[in-house]
Amino acid sequence: MWMDRALRNLSHSLVQPWFVAGLRFMDTQLVFWETTAQFIRIRLKKLLILYSFAIKTDTPIIFLQNVTGFLVGKDFESGGIIKKGSQLINAVSNSTVPHITIITGASYGAGTYAMSGRAYNNRFTFIWPSAKIAVMGPKQIAGVMSLVRRGAAFRKGEKFDEEEDAKIVKAVEHIQEQGSLALAATGLISDDGIIDPRDTRTVLGFCLSVVRNKAIEGAKSYGVFRL
Repeated sequence: MWMDRALRNLSHSLVQPWFVAGLRFMDTQLVFWETTAQFIRIRLKKLLILYSFAIKTDTPIIFLQNVTGFLVGKDFESGGIIKKGSQLINAVSNSTVPHITIITGASYGAGTYAMSGRAYNNRFTFIWPSAKIAVMGPKQIAGVMSLVRRGAAFRKGEKFDEEEDAKIVKAVEHIQEQGSLALAATGLISDDGIIDPRDTRTVLGFCLSVVRNKAIEGAKSYGVFRL
């Protein structure tokens, strides 16, 4: 079954540029579900169409978060990733159908919001014990801070202390790693609780039963999509 295969395949490396999306029946209810590892322009365009279809047909959306975020760089930006990304955020933020989010792996940066993070007031958000959620990965944030310190020292004409910087980088990586763990995240009430991955299907069934207690109506408009 599509959902079962998708859940099993989520153990694949996060750097694999793939995504899976589709419509299926779960517990006799039609739902749209989607999971992705990275956002690139062509996927954003397809997801925008699929989101719009789900919203127009009053269909709940299940987000399986395992996302490192939006790919950056000259080629991606000139290809329109910012434009398509903003359109995707527009569709997600203006959606009125129920959103159910399961954080299965990584949930970093803007990718969290593009896949209906907690800030979008989704109906339910659960997290797997192995998941991580943060602004960015430990090495990335420690590296950025190191570049800032190095740049500041250069502008002041001071000698950069490599040994001290290495200690700071190591400490920042440790703090960021511990803070991004599922147990730490759920302790801050950033989700509705940690669930056993084996119970995911059952939990989703309960959630869908709850959201069906109220009539589901998709958004009639999204504002302006700048194409």
